[in-house]
Amino acid sequence: MLIASQLPRAAAMTEVDAPSPAPCYRFDRFELRPAERTLRADGQPVKLGGRAFDMLVALVERRDRVVGKHELMDLAWPRLVVEENNLQAQVGALRKLLGPAAIATVPSRGYRFTLAAQTAGALPADLAPPGAAGTVRRTSARTGTQPAQPVARRGGASAADLDRLLAEGAALSEQEAHRLARP
Repeated sequence: MLIASQLPRAAAMTEVDAPSPAPCYRFDRFELRPAERTLRADGQPVKLGGRAFDMLVALVERRDRVVGKHELMDLAWPRLVVEENNLQAQVGALRKLLGPAAIATVPSRGYRFTLAAQTAGALPADLAPPGAAGTVRRTSARTGTQPAQPVARRGGASAADLDRLLAEGAALSEQEAHRLARP
């Protein structure tokens, strides 16, 4: 007869102390698995460099806010001093792979991941496709849909205005973000 102390640790684990599955993110036609360090497009593995992969994970995990340039460099190049052009090169590589609207530049602040992403197994928060560049998406209480609303065409937007637009789901191109930030 075996007693619990004689069982291997894995066999004695309960549901409470079982490890939770690593997060997996789905966006557009991509699936990002940080624990496995893989990115898949339409189910097929995508070749992506280590720094670009680390930046993508950092941006997706912080998709609810703007990630500062220095924070992003610290996450992708820990304990190394790098120049900002390295960051720009990796962002360019990610935009080439994911599409130009996937990562918004917020001038003098940093970058923001703009594609609608879901954690694997989570219920879809929004089944509608993300807005096109230059639009803000809001949910209508009456219909539950998200009609596109044009972004205000004015210069001199404050940092708070840009954060609000991005928080509301605005998909801003780099040119649009620069134009809005001009006085």
